[in-house]
Amino acid sequence: MKYVASLFLMIILFGCGSSQVEQSIHVRYIRVSPSATEDKPLHVEISYGAINEGMLEFTYSIKNNSDTIVPIPILSFHYIPMIGATDSLARKESPVIQSIDPQKKIALLNAAKDTLLKEKNPYSLNGKSAGTIAKEGIISGIVASVLGQKPEDAEKIRLKNEEEWDNQHKNQLFAIEKLIVFWKKYEQKGERKLTPNNRVMGAVYFQQIPTAKEIELGVSIGDRVYSHRYKQVN
Repeated sequence: MKYVASLFLMIILFGCGSSQVEQSIHVRYIRVSPSATEDKPLHVEISYGAINEGMLEFTYSIKNNSDTIVPIPILSFHYIPMIGATDSLARKESPVIQSIDPQKKIALLNAAKDTLLKEKNPYSLNGKSAGTIAKEGIISGIVASVLGQKPEDAEKIRLKNEEEWDNQHKNQLFAIEKLIVFWKKYEQKGERKLTPNNRVMGAVYFQQIPTAKEIELGVSIGDRVYSHRYKQVN
């Protein structure tokens, strides 16, 4: 049980299971296409932000210039890693990387938090019956004797292990709670109804694919994809 929560946390921290993501490498991008795409109904502006919590961050600003309500599906943000020999080949063969869904992340984090809260320190004597403590004491005494340790030294080791486990447990809980707070700031529920002459702004996050020297980021609104191109710089 000591390492179950650690594994849970690693899965959550490092994304959605894509084998193409190398999380230890941080990349950044510069824009190589105009920052804004504008047509009659919409003005769409997307900017590269930073590496945040190990993910690519992009900020967006979308203004409705029409006289009707426009549904904005925030979770339709995506990018294509331009890894192929040509753009057309990359668009055909490269996977489309969808923006991370904050609600799904929060659900995973809450599940990991519940698992952590149910764990009990295996080195602690709290909640154990006198019989169990006596039995474990006998076993510890035998082990200490075999290893040439004094009983008091074995108890010191137990106390040290108990403290280390507690500290690790608290750190994992803190890390998960920090991520829950982070994702709640960007939680989106379905579409945003953008009324005339109003603007919606926010941020979206993606897994990194460091091998993609360029990416084509877009958002699908209605029957159109608003695209912006970015080039990797080191």
